[in-house]
Amino acid sequence: MIGLESVNKDNILSLMQICARVESKVTLLNQQDDNSISFITKKLRELRIQVQNLENLTGHNEALFQEQLEKGDEARLELKEDIQSSIHNIFLNDELPRQSTPILDRNVLNFNNDLHHTISSNAEVETACNFK
Repeated sequence: MIGLESVNKDNILSLMQICARVESKVTLLNQQDDNSISFITKKLRELRIQVQNLENLTGHNEALFQEQLEKGDEARLELKEDIQSSIHNIFLNDELPRQSTPILDRNVLNFNNDLHHTISSNAEVETACNFK
């Protein structure tokens, strides 16, 4: 079976055309040797049905697929905010004994900014946060 990640409308159309061409050639051969080629014809019809089902699946679920992409974007944004909030709470929690100094506050702010930049621009981190 074809990997779903490589499926698109052009691939499906090409597969359907190939199935139709091969099926018509096998049908011509079928007139000469009925036993062996009827099995091939049956399998080709099954393949064509699978391809049509795949086309229906991708066509009907296009809106659902887009909705899942948007949900993935929202989930990544929420994860970024949760990470930043957790880091902020760890470093700036008033219950923890610490001495507030301008240098420490600036370091925490810089750390948060660096973290935000890393998450939003680093391809590896973005992939790790990818919920698609």
